[in-house]
Amino acid sequence: MKFIKKCEQLIDYYKEQGDYRIRKNDSIELSPDAVSLYARHEFFKNLEQEYINDFLIPFYKYPIPEEYLEILRFSDGAYLYNAKIRSEQDPDLWYSSCSLCIYGLPFAPPTGNPEQPEPADVRIEGLSRHEELPESWFKCGHYDSRDGVRHDIFTDSITGKTYFCIKNEKHIEKEWENLDQCLCEIFDMLRDTPSEYIVQFRDFRETEYPDEKHILSKTRVKKLFSYLRRQLKKEPCDQTLRFTEQWIKENIPLKKQKAVMEELENMGGYCDCEVLGNCYGDYFE
Repeated sequence: MKFIKKCEQLIDYYKEQGDYRIRKNDSIELSPDAVSLYARHEFFKNLEQEYINDFLIPFYKYPIPEEYLEILRFSDGAYLYNAKIRSEQDPDLWYSSCSLCIYGLPFAPPTGNPEQPEPADVRIEGLSRHEELPESWFKCGHYDSRDGVRHDIFTDSITGKTYFCIKNEKHIEKEWENLDQCLCEIFDMLRDTPSEYIVQFRDFRETEYPDEKHILSKTRVKKLFSYLRRQLKKEPCDQTLRFTEQWIKENIPLKKQKAVMEELENMGGYCDCEVLGNCYGDYFE
């Protein structure tokens, strides 16, 4: 599929820049500091056919569209072109918005670890639709347009044709011959024509932590310290930075990891317990 090739190129680009991180669940976040809750883009570990057979196919009366299955075998869903959006009702309130979401099959419940995001569950998301839409239409994702209107993406299990419908409505806004054409068109539009959302995202990236004193923000330091305390309760400090290094590897973009380690050493953090005792004290004065 052309859409999968575009995604592969996107991943390769961010990897070359070092602007990515890989989570414990093997999801890959591209530009992970971009927005709260999500990275700029997020792809999940590919699914094995056995898992699809056990946890997806039995849920549906009609065959699962092959193009969608091909995407799952590449990535178990995705959040693409996430952005930081300012609330119209409260200018001081920001939230994350996913411009293009591909649904997948979560391995953990939605109330699981917030540090390990899961894809939107296709089995649950697919239940939200207008009652007059054909049963053979498989809801596999959604797209949020510039004006904030959500369009559900349906692909017909029988014909393969793909359709846009405004959320919970039955009127067809647009149609394509197949899912690949639909996703490629949306992907290219978001990539080549930056929307108001993307402009807001760029502005946010430039001023995300304007008052922070260090490379690690106060919010991230709190998360690091919480992680270290939990780990050191289980095992005493062995005079190394093994837990600190593990947390940095999982939570900080590759291109920033060396600078963060140098920052810790300059503050006297040469082992896990010294990081807790010596580092970032000015954040908590």
